[in-house]
Amino acid sequence: MHEIQNPFFVRVDASESIGYGHVTRCLAFSKMLKNKFLITFCCINLPKDFANKIIQDEMHVSLIKTEHEFISMLSIETYVLIDGYQFNSGHHREISRHAKKLIAIDERNEMHHHADILINNTPSLQHGDFSIRQGGKIFSGVEYSILRQEFREQSAKPLQQKNTHASTKAIFIAFGGTDPLNFSQQTLDILFDINDEHFNITLMLGAGFSHSLNTASLKTGSSIQVVKNLEPIEIIKHISASD
Repeated sequence: MHEIQNPFFVRVDASESIGYGHVTRCLAFSKMLKNKFLITFCCINLPKDFANKIIQDEMHVSLIKTEHEFISMLSIETYVLIDGYQFNSGHHREISRHAKKLIAIDERNEMHHHADILINNTPSLQHGDFSIRQGGKIFSGVEYSILRQEFREQSAKPLQQKNTHASTKAIFIAFGGTDPLNFSQQTLDILFDINDEHFNITLMLGAGFSHSLNTASLKTGSSIQVVKNLEPIEIIKHISASD
């Protein structure tokens, strides 16, 4: 039995407009720490299914109304993880003033950071590309991508050589839980316009996908299947089968 230490607050939101990726990786991150911290997700927006996942994983959910309410919950014993494009440098600075440690996940790198630890998974950035307070630590690169355990285990396995001369290419498409700009349809349209290739397309849609799909331009010799609400092991199978 691990001893529970300090409170650990996760400030993150999820909705159809925000997307579900931020809360998904915060959940994966928190699972690695839950035996050492008392973890509470502090959210203004959070779908019920994610709230249920958090509770099932023996962590807590606190629904808040404002950022000021969240700040009032902090103390010098509180660790904070923050993830979201809606949070700016001012948000981070205010949290760092009231919390013991601040961990920020931010792949866009468009602001000065006040975090004690900054995690950025963009492969092209170097430490000198970031602006961070004195003493802040930077963990940058794809090796710091925050993945669920099933994907971490799969990423350690060697890739299998594909048959690059196959007449029909297997394509796997996924644009997250909501895909608000409908990149799924845009990608399908590009594939449908390629005249000299045949594709077996698997399109994975998230629970928040609200657009209609048009597959009328699918060419003879190609196929498409649309899948939703897959478990990690099913996603891995589709990715492994793709070219």
